Amino acid sequence: MVVWFASGQSLLSWLGPVLRFTWPIVIAITLLSIFVTPWATSQIEESRQRFAKRDDVSRVAPGRFIESGGADRVFFVESVDFEGSRVRNVFVSMKSQGRDGVIVAAQGQVEVAPNGDRFLVLENGRRYEGRPGSAEFRAMEFERYSIRLESRPDQPLGERSAKTRTIGELLAEPTPFAQAELLWRIGIPVSALIVTLLAMPLAHTNPRVGRSFNLIIAVLAFAIYLNVLNTVQAWVQQERVPFGIGVWIVHGVVLAVVALLFARRVYLQRWWPQWLTPRHWRARRAV
Repeated sequence: MVVWFASGQSLLSWLGPVLRFTWPIVIAITLLSIFVTPWATSQIEESRQRFAKRDDVSRVAPGRFIESGGADRVFFVESVDFEGSRVRNVFVSMKSQGRDGVIVAAQGQVEVAPNGDRFLVLENGRRYEGRPGSAEFRAMEFERYSIRLESRPDQPLGERSAKTRTIGELLAEPTPFAQAELLWRIGIPVSALIVTLLAMPLAHTNPRVGRSFNLIIAVLAFAIYLNVLNTVQAWVQQERVPFGIGVWIVHGVVLAVVALLFARRVYLQRWWPQWLTPRHWRARRAV
């Protein structure tokens, strides 16, 4: 900045070089915000939901205690044959109608009923059942014992959240959640451009004064900008602020602050007239 101003250039002359440097970055942020991030989020969400829809046996890892999807059964197996859906040396702890049960079996396998339901069929094992705090329990031996698994892997995935939808789907279904997500995706690249403009007047420093103050102000301004944008997104989602106002109000206010800072640096040189400063009145009293 010192060299720039010493060459007789104005702060406004910085706009061209800075914007030429910034526009590829803003375009990259726009592509990431509108296309890449929703796609990546949808892939993560789809993988998470597919894993949640897998049956309990498919989630079992040898030598580990694994809780079932309904949190009412715990499985432990010594070895797993994933290709044949067979498990060996099985331990199952389960709760049913206020009674605790423990099942141990030499081996088991997954079988599919004609209606599509899946069962874990245990072979050559024992079952112990009783109530907590009671000395009464019963034990039984079995050759085959079937446990109905809680979910079917062919069930369709649940409805995708707004963060995983494409820009076309958000525009086609203008629900509060979709509008809030649309506001955020538009706001990220717009804020990147406005923050770039904000950096120029904040970078204007006096060579005789340190730069730390402006740097602190820049960091605080960026944090406040994103937090207010996030707050307005939540208000749009809660229908407290219309989308038509929320989509521009934060950027408009920050852009007005940027224009004020440019005017201050280029034209005013100070925030108030010189005759209002204490130095002016001290000089008059001295005279």
